[in-house]
Amino acid sequence: MMRSMTGFARETRVFEWGTLTVEISTVNHRYQELSLRLPREMSALEGPVGGLIRSRLGRGKVRFSAEITWAPRYRTFTIDRDVLHGYYNQLASIAQDMGVGDNPSVTALLGLPGVIEAPSLDGTVEETV
Repeated sequence: MMRSMTGFARETRVFEWGTLTVEISTVNHRYQELSLRLPREMSALEGPVGGLIRSRLGRGKVRFSAEITWAPRYRTFTIDRDVLHGYYNQLASIAQDMGVGDNPSVTALLGLPGVIEAPSLDGTVEETV
């Protein structure tokens, strides 16, 4: 007797920082095909989540998604002004040494590592997933 590979589940949990909704759907497929959609704050979990799903399901087309809805009082990110100023000062100094009149734009600096920090979720996302 063949067991169906078709299924759907959605789980929502409420935390101090907001609401996490996780959704998984599967359909029968000859091979294993996994599609993960995670928010930026959970990008580091892509490997472990994918590995867990692959180890539990032998085959099938699987779609997994997670969504975070932040609580109104919870900040979704912070800008580390010290890091931002450090980058700016170093790049402005280099521009001056090179005789280039352009100063770095703040918009460009926001994309550099460590300038924007995501909130710490204290492991609750990992535990929930």
